[in-house]
Amino acid sequence: MPTFRGISLAVALFAVAAVAPATAPAATLYTNHYSDKQIAALSIGSDGLLSSLAGSPFAVPDFLGGLAIAPDGQRMIAPFYFNGQLGVYALAADGTPSQSGPLIPADVTAAPAISPDGRFAYLGDGDGSGVRAFAIGPDGSLSQVGDGFGSNDGDGPALTPDGRFLLMPSYTDGTVERFSVQADGSLAGLGSTPVFPGGKAIRVTPDGRFAIVLSDPEGVGAIHSLAVGADGSLTPASAVETSDILSGRAPVLSPNGSFFYNANRNEDSISAYSIGADGALTEIAPPVPAGLEGPDGLAMSPDGRFLYVVETLGRAVQAFAVGADGTLAKIGGPVPTGGESDGVGPVTRPAVPIARLAAFAAAPGSPSAFDATASTDAGASLTSYAWDFGDGTTLTSSDPKPSHAYAKAGVYEVTLTVGDDAGCAGFVYTGQTAFCNAKGAQRTVKVDTPPAITGLKVVRKRFGKGKAKAGASAQKRRKKPPKAIAFRYTLSEKARLTFTIQRPSMGRIGPARCVRRKAGIKCVPSPKKGVFRTTGSPGVNLDRLPKRLRLGLGAFTATAVAVDSARSNSAPATVAFTVKKPRRPR
Repeated sequence: MPTFRGISLAVALFAVAAVAPATAPAATLYTNHYSDKQIAALSIGSDGLLSSLAGSPFAVPDFLGGLAIAPDGQRMIAPFYFNGQLGVYALAADGTPSQSGPLIPADVTAAPAISPDGRFAYLGDGDGSGVRAFAIGPDGSLSQVGDGFGSNDGDGPALTPDGRFLLMPSYTDGTVERFSVQADGSLAGLGSTPVFPGGKAIRVTPDGRFAIVLSDPEGVGAIHSLAVGADGSLTPASAVETSDILSGRAPVLSPNGSFFYNANRNEDSISAYSIGADGALTEIAPPVPAGLEGPDGLAMSPDGRFLYVVETLGRAVQAFAVGADGTLAKIGGPVPTGGESDGVGPVTRPAVPIARLAAFAAAPGSPSAFDATASTDAGASLTSYAWDFGDGTTLTSSDPKPSHAYAKAGVYEVTLTVGDDAGCAGFVYTGQTAFCNAKGAQRTVKVDTPPAITGLKVVRKRFGKGKAKAGASAQKRRKKPPKAIAFRYTLSEKARLTFTIQRPSMGRIGPARCVRRKAGIKCVPSPKKGVFRTTGSPGVNLDRLPKRLRLGLGAFTATAVAVDSARSNSAPATVAFTVKKPRRPR
């Protein structure tokens, strides 16, 4: 038998229970209403336009600051500035947020940075006490790690995409403080790199090569790029002055790492910049009108096709389409958020495609069934299912429930890769939260096709002496062994077989009704005459009925079931035969 990948499993292999798919969720934009103690949630349409989620805005217990969403798209970390607390919000499939557990004391400001593995959250406290670290439990609970690290006072830190280093700008002394992230989430200081006074916000390019720092001290505004070394060191690479001395909350990087955008609050405009391969920053075009007064917070859709601008008071959001060259074009008009804020921190839910697969193996030549309807995507909609059936056959379609017939028995590795309308195919992270997390977009299971028995026949249906050759003596005829009943069959793979021999009753029970051969005969199960076991090889086999099973004359049935090394059962094969008296030699 040919060798196939993997090891044998059961006939019906369930990677996960197949369930009906939930309504495909759209991407969601969240923004805080600090003044009104609310979270606004807006659904992002395929055309980039926004509409309020049912129930939005959602009430929160206190004055809410900037937001960050875990890379798995299931939780949102929410700091409450006024009372110095921190909370976690669970995000339902449709984007609805709900508080998960009580708020905890935190004494933090600005938006969190969540580690790429989703295990830790880091926030600045704004009073020169540096960075505070919090562990995120499997249930979403928060617990503080240490008492604070460093002394910088920027709006918030950023992490490198590999999760090894944390960077924190300082507004007062013009440096970026560097830390090494430890296994327990604590931070080890690596020193500070001078940049420019007024360091306000920091982001990291998705490839981890550059850190983008926004500074806006009084009288001048600038954006800097710094090369990030393998040891976490920073080297200035480029800088540009901003169009406005009063910039928004933080620049937003595109998912492809080629562009970033900055809000100019005094000028009511948005500036677009490119990031060169060497970190050089270049303004793409003149600033575009923001379409609302006092643009402040910026967010981008997971696929990078749309940019969203929230005004300082948080009452409306304006959408822009992002061109292939990074330029912006306004689409639609300002969309009300339903509340008001004093400083905003919008964020979009990352696209998180998760492949889930159930496989139901059939015998060679029959279609095996596959079901991916339990697959999900937290911040986008699934659009494609790419299948590799493990025998050289592949299929890509929008059908989550295909079938495939294997030509030969064996164990096959079946791989499913799901795709979504955000084009999420990897892990895209810019220091605060993720745009795309496709780490779970592929799932592989091993499918074991059960053995198949075909062509079951009975040969040598007569007991006793066989026909002697002409002229043979009676003594030689007596020494000739009696012919025994034998079963011939074809087996798809090596397997252990069990043969059950039964004698049909005159009133045996049929598949759906009682079959009486004579009036007045009760229906009873066919009595079992004996069982024997044997091992079959791939191809044609011939097995004799053991001598210990003396059937006598009459009608019988033999039912064979094969079990392979993975304990996969074949469909039963049954043959009827009649044992007759042996012919007398002439």
